[in-house]
Amino acid sequence: MELGALFVVSLGCVGGVWCLSNDAAGRDQYANVDLFAARDQGGFPLSSSSKSPLTGQRILVAEDESFIALELERMLESFGCAVVGPVSSVTEVLEYAAKGSLDGALLDVNLRGQQIFEILPKLETLGLRLIMTSGYNDATLFPAAFRRVPRIAKPFDETELRRICENVFAKSASRSQSEAY
Repeated sequence: MELGALFVVSLGCVGGVWCLSNDAAGRDQYANVDLFAARDQGGFPLSSSSKSPLTGQRILVAEDESFIALELERMLESFGCAVVGPVSSVTEVLEYAAKGSLDGALLDVNLRGQQIFEILPKLETLGLRLIMTSGYNDATLFPAAFRRVPRIAKPFDETELRRICENVFAKSASRSQSEAY
């Protein structure tokens, strides 16, 4: 089918754009293009059938900056994680954590002006594996009691994010939570 001009008419769902074009006969053609799908060198979406150590891990994303949250969600999903959220407040983090069924959480240190340090002991008591995110990479800026909690600095390097997520979140019968830190 030969297509005429291509027009992006509106955002579809998160991670995609609805496109409108005309074929050679003048008929409208619609497509939902997933702009964020991981692609091979030929530009085709990668198969999600490849098994990752993170496949199926339910990870809560706590980030109050929308674009950063969407990018984190995209990266985690490409690693095989099932993303919960994103949420943007300390209260929401506690609500989701209390419901259970999470394997871990990726937490921005500062959510809408409130730091997460006061809730970290509660999250650890619930057995949640944690990674802190921050625009600052200086460990001395964090309370001493939480410097051992894995963290990653913004902007995120996808390879580094995958590495730290695999170290902290990947299921392993032989590794306890304290060994992940």
